Amino acid sequence: MESRSHKGLLQCLNPRVVPYFFLITWTLTPSVLGQVGKKADLSTLVVIGDSTSAGFQNGSLLAQQQVTGYASLVARQAGVQLPLPLIAFPGIPNVITNVSIGPPLVIERAPGTSTGRVNPTVQPTNLAVPGATVQDALVARANCLFDDLTDLVLGLPQPCLGSGLPLSQIERAEALNPTTVLVWNEEHHTDPITELLALGA
Repeated sequence: MESRSHKGLLQCLNPRVVPYFFLITWTLTPSVLGQVGKKADLSTLVVIGDSTSAGFQNGSLLAQQQVTGYASLVARQAGVQLPLPLIAFPGIPNVITNVSIGPPLVIERAPGTSTGRVNPTVQPTNLAVPGATVQDALVARANCLFDDLTDLVLGLPQPCLGSGLPLSQIERAEALNPTTVLVWNEEHHTDPITELLALGA
């Protein structure tokens, strides 16, 4: 039987009722729900979403940029931990760098290949996957082929380093027993820097 908190998350993330852009702070602790004036319990903060929530910047998921994402800033200001699925340089995809401010402006992707997760044994509580849709948050699970960011974010450490079932963002969030969940999803997001690269700028 689904818990009340899981049903609530599923209802909020139903693609038929989700607006184009939203930010929800959902406090799951029953004793906190409905108590006006009380501070949110961020002791176990979990993040669900897409590129924005993951700290995806300059066309890349990269450790040096992940730590400056909005979710990490919220956690730091609240004085709580938010373990991240940190990705080694040059990021995935390779980070876009400024070669020359010009004119003309010259930008290109950094050379090399990332080794993947900096520490694959860390269980992240930021579960956001760049490019994920609301439907993906509900059903996309790691297949351990490491052919996309879902595997690197949701597949490590479990199930790809041992036993355990592959879980979606929502399922993993529930398993982590969060006190607060941040949800942010931008459907149809377009990265202007990636567009510039595509145009040969």
